Amino acid sequence: MKTKFLLPYLFLVILSGCSSRIPNVIINPVTTNTVQPYFFSNMSFHFQVNDHRENKGIAEIKESGEPTYWVKSTQPVAPKIENQLREYWQSGHATLNPDSPKTLTVNILRLSTHVLQKPIDFRLEGILELQVVVKSNNTAFKKTYVRTSKYTNSLKVDANQIETETNRLIEKVLNDLLKDPELRSHLKDDFS
Repeated sequence: MKTKFLLPYLFLVILSGCSSRIPNVIINPVTTNTVQPYFFSNMSFHFQVNDHRENKGIAEIKESGEPTYWVKSTQPVAPKIENQLREYWQSGHATLNPDSPKTLTVNILRLSTHVLQKPIDFRLEGILELQVVVKSNNTAFKKTYVRTSKYTNSLKVDANQIETETNRLIEKVLNDLLKDPELRSHLKDDFS
């Protein structure tokens, strides 16, 4: 008899969990150990990361019959990316000097994940576009790095899945940037 009353209650609890909004996510990318530092011994340049996105949200969630909403990061993304790159440049013995006329700037042009939540599964599609600009008195260099990702799974998307896929996407683009022989060649010529 008790089971008869518990089943409808359990069904309502499950449904209410399915319609809850995802809280803010933690973005914490890490570059892999496969990237060997490019050494800038005794070189000095100014380095910064700028976030040029109009919408600073991380993931746009679309659910059937529900209004679309954005999930944000618990902290701004630009300092997270800047910290990862700063560690890399400094491991190569670069001196990051804010007063240097030589600049290395990374612009975040796009970073977003779009989630389409269906009743029994979801599809997650992400994109990251970073633009690198190197300037000195003699030369200028500009290059864009873009990666996309797609992920499909059953049931309901959660914050952990968004965090994992977004961090993985950032890590891939940072590793592309750090391994780029064209950028390395330009930095070597530019900063020598």
